[in-house]
Amino acid sequence: MLSLLWVNFYRQEPISCTSGPRLEGLSSSNSSRMGTVMDHETRKVTGGCHCGAIRYEANGEPLYVPYCHCASCRGTTGAPVVMFVMFEASAVQFVSGERKVYNSSQGVRRTFCPQCGTPLSYEGDWGGNAIIEVYVSTLDEPAAFVPDRHVMYGERIQWFDVADDLPRYNGSSTDAEPDSYGPQGRF
Repeated sequence: MLSLLWVNFYRQEPISCTSGPRLEGLSSSNSSRMGTVMDHETRKVTGGCHCGAIRYEANGEPLYVPYCHCASCRGTTGAPVVMFVMFEASAVQFVSGERKVYNSSQGVRRTFCPQCGTPLSYEGDWGGNAIIEVYVSTLDEPAAFVPDRHVMYGERIQWFDVADDLPRYNGSSTDAEPDSYGPQGRF
């Protein structure tokens, strides 16, 4: 029964992207904790770390909402898979607190809260554009974002899969066509 609910839950309309304010460094001014709201023109998304010291906002619709199975993401979070909400970097602004940065590989910055350790973002280049991916569980309303693909599926832990019918890319989703759909055999 749960598998059927997941499959139906994932069948959503495609999402588009709009841009908002530019990211300005790693520190920011104080702001109160706000929930996700929808105004008349632009979607405003909010989130932050577990202890509340770091807060962020994103304006507009995400580019993608992928599960990532790569070894680097798993290693930096301690999880068998991670889920991001990807925005153009110009759409994300950190509004309170000061993040710590870990340069996990060339051109990739991962940020986290120095107080509670919550992983917050993956920042880098995707298809020639600067992007910031926030971890879905750091959003004030994570259920508002439905995953739309699996990336780096070729690196997944073999005993782990997700019961959905989403496209699976063995590399990044910049690949022209998905390598498969749905879980792959027994796991």
